[in-house]
Amino acid sequence: MKTKFTKIFYSFVFILVMNFVNAQEEFTPDTNDVPISDYIIPMILLGVVIGFNLLRKRTTIVK
Repeated sequence: MKTKFTKIFYSFVFILVMNFVNAQEEFTPDTNDVPISDYIIPMILLGVVIGFNLLRKRTTIVK
């Protein structure tokens, strides 16, 4: 029972802390050009590949 409580507690604290973390600095609203990070396309591709592999492994386990 204690393990379940600690997992829930740490998850709750992690979610609260992540609300205060900002990935980008704030910019003025009159700026028309919003810079896109150079790493966004590789990160999206990596996420798709990891998701595909996890889904493929899960479907082979079910069969």
